Amino acid sequence: MFRIIYLLVLICGFTDLLAQSFQGSWTGTLKVGIQELKLQIHVDSTGPHQVIANFDSPNQGAFGVPFSDVRIRNGVLLCRISEADITFQAELIAEDDMEGRWIQGGQSFPISLKPMLESEAKPIRPQEPKPPFPYREETFMFLSDQGDTLRGTLTIPNGRKRFPAVVLITGSGPQDRNSEILGHKPFLVLADYLTRSGIAVLRYDERGVGESGGSFETATTEDFGKDAASAYRSLIKHKRVDKKRVGFFGHSEGGWSALIANNELGSSPPAFLIMAAASGLPAKDLLLLQRDRIETVQGLSKRQREKSRQEVEVYFDLFLEANSLEEAQQKIEGHFAKLAQSSTDAEALRKQHDLVARSMLTPWFYFFMRYDVNEGIRNISSPTLVINGKLDTQVPAEENTRTFRRILQQNLIPVEVKLYDNLNHLFQTCTDGDPLKYASNEETFSEVVMQDIAEFILNRK
Repeated sequence: MFRIIYLLVLICGFTDLLAQSFQGSWTGTLKVGIQELKLQIHVDSTGPHQVIANFDSPNQGAFGVPFSDVRIRNGVLLCRISEADITFQAELIAEDDMEGRWIQGGQSFPISLKPMLESEAKPIRPQEPKPPFPYREETFMFLSDQGDTLRGTLTIPNGRKRFPAVVLITGSGPQDRNSEILGHKPFLVLADYLTRSGIAVLRYDERGVGESGGSFETATTEDFGKDAASAYRSLIKHKRVDKKRVGFFGHSEGGWSALIANNELGSSPPAFLIMAAASGLPAKDLLLLQRDRIETVQGLSKRQREKSRQEVEVYFDLFLEANSLEEAQQKIEGHFAKLAQSSTDAEALRKQHDLVARSMLTPWFYFFMRYDVNEGIRNISSPTLVINGKLDTQVPAEENTRTFRRILQQNLIPVEVKLYDNLNHLFQTCTDGDPLKYASNEETFSEVVMQDIAEFILNRK
């Protein structure tokens, strides 16, 4: 998650009056091809001859991103982030009208901005619960298999009996206990609903995130699965938890972590598994399908999508051919060296290389691409609920639930598969499943789905 870090830059050659005229929060819409992205610019003065600025891109979940170089020259506001090759420049046409350009990666996009209304400053999240709560909250700590302390929150219904319980496992990226994304806190909303329904819920910061120790950067899905197993082993010892009715809820990549945790528990499996928008496809197939679905809802033509697929599939294949992360790096470097021989734009090629290196040449991606999801599903011996939104473009429903249904039914494991109309990857009600619209959606988690989750857990006797 981006954090607001104001970097103060001494500005010479401009008046305080000019700084004050730009001061405030401005909003407009960038048109990038057929896509429209809301952009919010925040300008402030911290003293004589000192101006700072940052921006929000709500559609992309970026808030408070600081410009590292901010200045006003000849009535023009100039804001830069040199390491990201971003420049924003604008001038005032009127007191309530700023005209500017967003320049990135050699492309320039015009944008008109107006003063931001107070109601636009913070996204509306009506489902986010507010205290006082009709249940108990406890700080919960447990040790990972590597000895790091992970911290989270355990919510427990009021009463002296033992309750069924669930461990919530987050998806991709550094996630806190609320699985916060784009201003939404889906695990906070889900935990509140389930606890009000009579279920104890454990949610925790991933290793290296929030209050948890350890390293996120070097961790893989296997590590996150082992952490979930450690959380389970600690949770079943709690005096208000019915140890025979404890299971896992894994969202997105968290579904694979749940499969790994299930395998870690061996002959003492969880009481249930809930696979929420979890992939039943190998990583390469999932990522190619995901890319195609997202590009489809964003309006790319079939020809454009096919070209995109061919470009990225080359890297996936090179990665899968390698027997180590080091060998994968060598293969990708070799591929770029060949491309450079015929390239007419060395700078664009370098940026493409850097992007691929940052996203793929990591321990996490190396493990992710090789994980055998079929084996993980075959190891399930507990009743399982598989849920997906039919408009999920990141983990398309039909293709990914099919494997769970087939293998579990073959193995005579009780399985329920529920596909929901008009819901996206986050289980928000929507019209097309475009990830760029997650942030603007006021709904955090469909109550219909949460009710089904609660009923499934409560029915495990």
